Amino acid sequence: MGSALVAPAAPHLIRLDASAVLALLDRRDPDHERVRRVFVEDAGPYLVPAWTLAEIGYLVEGRLKARALDVFLADLESGAFSFECGEADVPRR
Repeated sequence: MGSALVAPAAPHLIRLDASAVLALLDRRDPDHERVRRVFVEDAGPYLVPAWTLAEIGYLVEGRLKARALDVFLADLESGAFSFECGEADVPRR
């Protein structure tokens, strides 16, 4: 049988919603360990859509302390998460 050409695997992108970020930041969240483990085991890239940033800020400030929001924003600024503002930010196929 002839060899088949296999296309290289497309890099995966993980788009985060507010619930994933909240679970990651809140150690009391029932899903915290499961979500944390995913972040540890998978290097991403993790995308934070612009439209969810306000929701993340609202939920984190309301349920956790401002310090948790500062930690998340510092991670966003450092590049641990990518901020997605639209089609120009991430190459699409």
